[in-house]
Amino acid sequence: MTNLNIPEGCRILAKSNSFEYENEKIKIYSQKLSDKEYDLYLKQAFCFLLPYEKGYNYRTSAVLFQAVKMNKPILLLNNNTLSHYSEIFPNTVISFSSIEECIKLMSTISEYRVNEKNDYSRYESYSIANSISLLF
Repeated sequence: MTNLNIPEGCRILAKSNSFEYENEKIKIYSQKLSDKEYDLYLKQAFCFLLPYEKGYNYRTSAVLFQAVKMNKPILLLNNNTLSHYSEIFPNTVISFSSIEECIKLMSTISEYRVNEKNDYSRYESYSIANSISLLF
């Protein structure tokens, strides 16, 4: 992990089911965060990387919606049903299909700015059932 070229002033925070690790640039945690820690990390984040696995279908992501609400860029792997959120929130959600594409996006993410606010009026009536029906 020490070979990663993480820009100055940046820190990676990741969730693991099996181990923990921490240094000045990376924190991997396995325990549930307190509400206070969770809110702090959300507010401090510049962007969010959501590489959900292929089997993550017909579900939603609280982190995705919180990041959208905070108007922060989201890099989302487009291998499951969450990928349609890049069409619903095109000003915030950037989808990628390969690790190479993700790395390229990450190298330019500091230049990316969410210029327009998302229209939440259509989200107010949005539900997981509606989300699933949009896919078919």
